[in-house]
Amino acid sequence: MKNPLLKISSLVFILAVSVGYLVQHAVMDDQIRTIRDIKSSDTVGGTVSVRGTISYALDNRFILTDGTGQVEISTCPLWYKRIDLHKGDKVTVTGQVMHNSSFFADCDFILSAYKIFNNGLVVEVRRRPGKPPWMSYRPGKVSEVRTSRL
Repeated sequence: MKNPLLKISSLVFILAVSVGYLVQHAVMDDQIRTIRDIKSSDTVGGTVSVRGTISYALDNRFILTDGTGQVEISTCPLWYKRIDLHKGDKVTVTGQVMHNSSFFADCDFILSAYKIFNNGLVVEVRRRPGKPPWMSYRPGKVSEVRTSRL
């Protein structure tokens, strides 16, 4: 028979790691902002979280709508990582607010995604603001890129 203290310690450790993971990847409801709120405030360059529905999805290009506006979600090149989102998916996106581009002129702004929360899964596009990791790779060196499946 195993030591009960060992069983309890193992259980506590697993629980602590699980809670830590969830806390690291969670976005609290009071941190979620509407697209209208972000557009009307001076948040260009700032980090925000938006919750909404994907209304357009093609080759890592996405549009998210939340009932107050729509935003282009900028992710990464397909060769770096394929982002598996589809029209109709309900997601929360955390990222950096950027000025609008001409690609989707009817979007209110661009959100350069760091993390995308989708049905309990977390897709990490990049870890922080600044130069994205895929900018360090040269064309033809795709084999050096590490990908992970969530």
